[in-house]
Amino acid sequence: MNNLRVVYFGMLGDFSRRPLQALLAAEVMITAVCVPAAEKWPGVRRVEPVTAVSQLPLLTPFAAATIVSIAWQQSIPVYEIGDLNASDTRAYLAGLQPDIACVSCFDRRIPGGVLAIPRHGFLNVHPSLLPDFRGPAPLFWTFREGIRATGVTVHFMDEGLDTGDIVLQTPLTLPDGISGAAADELLADAGGQLLVEALARLQEDTLSRRPQSGNGRSAPTPRPADFHIPTTWPARRAFNFIRGAAEWGRPFTIHAAEELVRAQTAVSYQPDGQLPQPVVRQGAVSHVQFSPGILTVPAGSNPQQTGEQTQDTAPAE
Repeated sequence: MNNLRVVYFGMLGDFSRRPLQALLAAEVMITAVCVPAAEKWPGVRRVEPVTAVSQLPLLTPFAAATIVSIAWQQSIPVYEIGDLNASDTRAYLAGLQPDIACVSCFDRRIPGGVLAIPRHGFLNVHPSLLPDFRGPAPLFWTFREGIRATGVTVHFMDEGLDTGDIVLQTPLTLPDGISGAAADELLADAGGQLLVEALARLQEDTLSRRPQSGNGRSAPTPRPADFHIPTTWPARRAFNFIRGAAEWGRPFTIHAAEELVRAQTAVSYQPDGQLPQPVVRQGAVSHVQFSPGILTVPAGSNPQQTGEQTQDTAPAE
């Protein structure tokens, strides 16, 4: 696949890093890596609208790898992009003469004028089975809705939000209790392999595409109320949601009869079982009755009366 000139767009996390590593392992020709200027990139100076990074400082072995450090190791130029609508940005991208652009977790809407620059357009890796869970937080909503059968999609980008034609998809089942970070890695690895396959088919002129069917579901940025957990859920669903969304760093709230339980993580769950009361405190943990089952969370602060709740803890079903 080294006949295709590829520009890669991404950010700091694993969902950008792992697909880039998959492309490099497949000897895809990455001509440039583009990052959003709002990120705090080590060794990258922010200059609007586009900054070419010719030299990056040597990172210590203890620093986490990012697409910036990987690009530096491979002598791939890295560019900060501040304004995708700027004429300088478009001129720079056009000057790279890309055949295709690949995106995996990029927080800027890419305008139509930029989408048209690569000869074959833009391919995006999305951590859901589109058209379900379009938007910036698909994994959060996958966990919140209690869905374990999920997957990854590679699709062509258009000016909508994750609405472009689907190229490839693969299903995945999330195990009980998986963290958001571990799920991100699992989906990123699958997405990277799909991206490699898509580029191989593109070069062979065998890449097919199909429009997305139905209306799908959007996945907006979570609000504070979305971290409330009703006890009408099964305990298993509550356990998996807390474990999967804990990396957001917001407290989860559970209204159990007259008490408000706050939790940062979950310890375990029993799919069945009945407590003598809605909340049972036992040493370092609290057990909360769900329907069905029992959720166990670290005790933390004592449960509060529900009359103390704030707007942040208002239920969201």
